[in-house]
Parts: sequence; structure tokens; C-alpha cells
Amino acid sequence: MTTAMTFDAGQIGKIGPKGPSRSVAPGRPDSPERVASPEATNKVAETHEIRAAMQIVQATPEIRTDKVAQLAAKIQSGEFKVDPHVIAERIIKGA
Repeated sequence: MTTAMTFDAGQIGKIGPKGPSRSVAPGRPDSPERVASPEATNKVAETHEIRAAMQIVQATPEIRTDKVAQLAAKIQSGEFKVDPHVIAERIIKGA
């Protein structure tokens, strides 16, 4: 029993290791051509912005010792007055 194979001359040069006709980048025959979509470009820019923001947040101390020192000085000197009604209102409002 013999099996006949058909051959299409138009496919010459289009058959590669992973099947017919894959795009390749100019000058780089082994790598697929990659064209960044606008969405991908925006995601990359967004990622860089998030990383920059994260670095700023990580470099900022959680407790602002300058503000704490100012408030402590006002409390000790008697300048800082607390209105219990304002505190109660803010507790009720959840602010």
C-alpha cells in the first residue's frame, strides 16, 4: 500500500518549524514579530507609574514625627484645645 502526498508549490518558504507561515521580525529570522498595541503601551506606562508611586510610599515614614512633635508641644503648652462636641459629631458621622 502506498500513500500519495500532494504538494502545493505556493507553500515553499512558508513552512517553518511550527507550521505554515509565521511572521518574523526583520533581521531576526527566529523571533516572532511583535507590535505593541496601544493598550499594551498604556499598561506598561501605568505599571511604571505604579512602581514610582510605590517607591515614594515606601520611602515616606508612616509616622510624621514633625507633626507629632508640633502637636505634643501644643498639648504640653495648653494651646491645643479639644471640643468634645466636635469629637462626638465626628465619631457619629464616621469621619
